[in-house]
Amino acid sequence: MWCNREFGASKGQIYCSPECRTQANQEAIVIRKEQARRQRRKAARKCCVVCGATLSMYGTGNTCAMHTNPVILSDILKQIKKKV
Repeated sequence: MWCNREFGASKGQIYCSPECRTQANQEAIVIRKEQARRQRRKAARKCCVVCGATLSMYGTGNTCAMHTNPVILSDILKQIKKKV
């Protein structure tokens, strides 16, 4: 009984009508797609290669702020200051 409507169910009947069955199946498909999308996002988590800390999925680097190479960082900051 997906729609909670009272009906005389014959043997093995779950839905009151074909329309009700179709709606229930479509809802189940949407739920499965959402679960699959969440699972893919969980699998896409990024970690720092040095310490294993969780990184933002939107970042471009593979190390956290604590393990960023200070020489490279200072070079980048110098280039930014030159442009300003």
